[in-house]
Amino acid sequence: MEYHLPENAKQYLRYYDYWSRPRNEWNLQTFNTYLAQHGTVDKAKIHNAFEREITALKKLFARGHPIRMRLNELVGQLKTRRAQHEYETISMKNKMLEKKIDFAKNSVSLSGYRRINEHYENFHAKLLNVKRSTNKEDDESDEGQDENGDAEEDEDNNPFLVQLEGKEQEDDNFVDDGNKPEHEKEDAHLTCKRKLEDGSMSASIEEFTNTFRAMLNERKWRLSTGKLVEDALYEFGSKCMEEHLSHSFVLDPDDISYANEGIFTMAELNEIRAHKERNLPEMPQNLLNYLMTYAKSTVRELRCALRQPIGLVDDNFLREIYHDFDWLQLAMHSLVREYEIGSLKEDHHEQWYNLHLWGPIVDQCFADVMNMEAVRGESCSVASGLRKNANRTVPGKHILKKLKIGRKGDLVLRTTANLEFGGAEAGRFYKSKCGTKWITESGLKLPKMLKDMLLQLANEVGWSVHVLRELRTFGFMQGARHQMIIELDCPEGYVCRMRRGETFKVASDAITHMKETLPLMAVTWKVKTAVKECLERVLTHISNDSSTEEVFELVKHAGSSRKDAENIMQIHGCLQTPHKRSKKL
Repeated sequence: MEYHLPENAKQYLRYYDYWSRPRNEWNLQTFNTYLAQHGTVDKAKIHNAFEREITALKKLFARGHPIRMRLNELVGQLKTRRAQHEYETISMKNKMLEKKIDFAKNSVSLSGYRRINEHYENFHAKLLNVKRSTNKEDDESDEGQDENGDAEEDEDNNPFLVQLEGKEQEDDNFVDDGNKPEHEKEDAHLTCKRKLEDGSMSASIEEFTNTFRAMLNERKWRLSTGKLVEDALYEFGSKCMEEHLSHSFVLDPDDISYANEGIFTMAELNEIRAHKERNLPEMPQNLLNYLMTYAKSTVRELRCALRQPIGLVDDNFLREIYHDFDWLQLAMHSLVREYEIGSLKEDHHEQWYNLHLWGPIVDQCFADVMNMEAVRGESCSVASGLRKNANRTVPGKHILKKLKIGRKGDLVLRTTANLEFGGAEAGRFYKSKCGTKWITESGLKLPKMLKDMLLQLANEVGWSVHVLRELRTFGFMQGARHQMIIELDCPEGYVCRMRRGETFKVASDAITHMKETLPLMAVTWKVKTAVKECLERVLTHISNDSSTEEVFELVKHAGSSRKDAENIMQIHGCLQTPHKRSKKL
C-alpha cells in the first residue's frame, strides 16, 4: 500500500519534490543524486541535509506508522555511510603518514622520527576503533527497534549522535579514572612522570631541586606545628605534573590543593595567612567624605555631584594635596558618560576596558606617585627579564646567549629607574573565579611576575632582611568590569606569600553604583598608597621601624664585600617556565 505525504509537509521539508516519489525509492544514493542535480556535491552537506529531512518526516508520522519503519532504515544507511567515510578519511591519512615515516627514516633527525611515529600509532589506534564502532553499529541497528519496528527515541540510540560517541567515551574514561584498577593508575602516573621529565622540563626539575638544596634549615619558615614551609612546598612541587607556584616557592594559602593533598592543614594555612599580616592603608577622612558625595543612584544626581567644587584653598590647586580628589572627579566623570549610554551592559574587547575603565580608575590613580608610570600595552617586565638573564655571562667556551625579554603584562607600574612595584593582567570576559584565564593568570603568571619585582626591589636594598620583610608588590587581576587585588610579600624564610583580595566590579549602571563602584575606587586608592610606602622603603633603604644602628651598618659596610650574614636574606628567583615542545614534524 502506498502512502502520501500530509498536506502540511511542505512547511517542514525543504526538498518536498524528492520525498513525493514512492518510498521504495527513498535512499541515501538517490538523495545524493537529487542534490547533485541541484548543485550540492559536498558529502558532509548532503548527509546533514538528509539527517534534517528525516527528522522532519518523523514529526509528520506517528510511532508505528509504516513510513516510520522506512525512515529507521534510512537512519541505518546514514550511520553506515558516515562510519565508512570516517574510515576512508583515516585510512588516507594513515597512508600519508606511512610515506612521511619512510621519508623521515632517511632524512629527519631521530626526535622528528619519534614524533611522526607517535602520530602514526595514534591514527592506527583510532582506525581500529572506527572498525569496531562500524561493526557494532551494524549489529545494533537491528536491535534498536521495538516490536513495531520503530527505533528508540532516547539519546543512547539517537543516530545523529554517532560522531560524538567516541568523544563521550573518552570523557567518561577520564572522569571515572578514580575507579580504575591500581596498576592502571600506576601506569598513568608513570606516563605523566615521563612527560614531566622529558626534554626541557628535566632542566626545570633540576633547577627546582637545586634551589631547595641551597636553602638553610635554620632560616626556613617554621610553623607552630614544627613543619617547615619550604620542605612542604618542595614535597608538593615534586608531585606536580604541571608547573605550579610551589616550584617558584610562592605560597597561595587559598589554593585548596594543599589541603586536599595533605600538605598543610587548614589551621596551618590560616597561620600562614595571618602571619605578620598587614592591612592596606586607611583612606583619610576628608578624601572619604569626598568619595561619599558620589554615593548616588541616578545619572542626574551624579552629574550634580560632579559640578560641586573640590574645595581648594584660595582657589589654588596643589597637586600634592588635591591629586586624589581630582582623580576621583575624573574617574567619576568617565563612568557617568558610560552609564548614560549604557555601554557597561555590553561586552567589549579587552582594550576597550583598558581605555574606558582601567585607564581612568587605575592608571590615573598612580599619576602622583613620584617618577612612576603605569605602562600599558603588553609591556615586558624589566624585573622578569633580569631573572631570565641572570646566568648570562661573557662569551668564552660558549657563545653569548641571546638576551631574553621579560614576561609581558597588561600593566606594569615602573619608575624612571626601571624599578617595578606591580602589574596587571586583564581580559575581556569574566565568567567566574573558576574561569581558565582567571585561574592561570591569577594563579601562576601574575604572581611570578610580582615575585620577580619583589626580588628586584630586594636586590636594590642590598637584600636587607629588615627591609625585605616590609616590601610587597601588588597585582590587579581584571576581567571585563571585575577586579581583584593580589598582594605578594616575603614575611618569613625563603617563601613568598600571595594573598588574594575580594573581587570588586564596576557597576553596569547608576542604580548599583554606590555598592559596587565606590568600594572598587577605595581599594584602588589603598593599593596606590601602599605602593608609595614601599617605594619610600626602597629609596631610603631602611625599614619603617629602623634605628640608628641600622643606618650605621649601612654606612659602615658601604663599598665593602663584607656583609653581616644575619641582616642579609637572599631569595631565589622563580622557576624558568618549561619550553613547550613544537608540534611541527
